[in-house]
Amino acid sequence: MKITGLAACRVVLDKWDVETRYTHALISIPLETTVLRIDTDEGLGGWGETMTPPSHYLPTSPQTARAGLDRIAPILLGADPRNHRARMEEIAFPMRGPKPTKSVVDMALWGLVGKARGPIMEWRA
Repeated sequence: MKITGLAACRVVLDKWDVETRYTHALISIPLETTVLRIDTDEGLGGWGETMTPPSHYLPTSPQTARAGLDRIAPILLGADPRNHRARMEEIAFPMRGPKPTKSVVDMALWGLVGKARGPIMEWRA
């Protein structure tokens, strides 16, 4: 099994009225998330999602998470997603900082590992 493609989607959520440690009143902030799909040559897809906190909390942004994906996509393309540990080690050096980028890839790879191995137990209604 080989990774054949990655697709990142920007999802803007409703504005949330929040009071932060930096404000003395409610402010409306838009929240944005990135959803990633990793596709394979066997037709399986793994999904991950990451949301960065607003910039007044941490120096990260949804744009930096997506820029990180652009940087590591060439490393992942053509690789075997079932070897999760090796893939995460390969992206560790180029992505030393942006944890949202690593987390979205981590989730999508685990999704692929689960689909490739199949369930060990199932419950149905």
